[in-house]
Amino acid sequence: MITSYIRVLWHAIFDPGFVGQQPGRKSGSEGTWQRPGPWQTPRMVRPSPPLESFYDQDFFVCDAQGKPIWCSECQIWKPDRARHSKEFGRCIRRFDHYCPWVGGIVAERNFKFFIQFCTYAALFSLVSLLVVAYFLSRKVEYRWERTVHLSVTAGLAVFFMFLAGGTGLSGWLLAAMNLTTLDNIHQKTNVWQVAVSTEMAKRSEGCAFPTVTAPKDCNRVFAILKSPAGCNPFDAGLMENLRQVLGRHWWHWVLPLRNSPLCYSDTGNSDKPHPGFACIEEIKEAAGLGSMAPETRSACDRLRRRQRRFPQLLAGAGAPLKTVKVRSAGG
Repeated sequence: MITSYIRVLWHAIFDPGFVGQQPGRKSGSEGTWQRPGPWQTPRMVRPSPPLESFYDQDFFVCDAQGKPIWCSECQIWKPDRARHSKEFGRCIRRFDHYCPWVGGIVAERNFKFFIQFCTYAALFSLVSLLVVAYFLSRKVEYRWERTVHLSVTAGLAVFFMFLAGGTGLSGWLLAAMNLTTLDNIHQKTNVWQVAVSTEMAKRSEGCAFPTVTAPKDCNRVFAILKSPAGCNPFDAGLMENLRQVLGRHWWHWVLPLRNSPLCYSDTGNSDKPHPGFACIEEIKEAAGLGSMAPETRSACDRLRRRQRRFPQLLAGAGAPLKTVKVRSAGG
């Protein structure tokens, strides 16, 4: 528990997932990052992904022209699901929420450790409650002061068990759906606009949707499509979603040592997907770009059932009270 908390706190302060800015940018939103002073905290920044890297993927979130979302403040192409924080004057990868309990941001680099910390804190509170309940249930006459101390300890254990347990459970649910807290706010009505790689050589005259070609490969064509309301294009299935956040092996789920697999990408885009996303296949079929295989259709049906059962209010409780003010340029 202590190790997971240290990892959460360290990344919240120094490295939650800041994205580099364009040198010499002109911006009116400076944020606390650029404020001068002797106590300015040094933070780690990773370069923003170049435009060409988005077109190496099978799909990415785009604007109406088929380009990645542009951040006018940082003057960069934003990685998928990155959000701009006015407080820090930076885009943050896979921003989830601001946590007052750790005094910082929970985002791509520490979301896994945040889930582990909440889970271990809830288990520790449960064990403490059972130990205190055992001593209180014994037929032994305690002094009044000791009885009060045990009762207060039991009350605190119950409080933190429900607080950490509820927050941790909501984190597990969000990870299982491959959502962030901000994504989940409008999850049931949200419509994603994505550029999806197709086998088309060029746009047909009777095509019902616009297309765009990759900057350095004219033979690679992307169709600009919109998802159905409530469809999450990043949902890769229950177990794959959890593996993307927690790790590929069971000991990665238990030990707070290795970062989430989402943190590792050769293009710098943390949400670089792989083929087989059921929602993307559904979008392509609706646009007339092929038909889904039977196993993909079955996976899509399971995804829909899981989305209907997803307890949205419980997952939303994982963002304590209020998130950092963020602005998403174009969604």
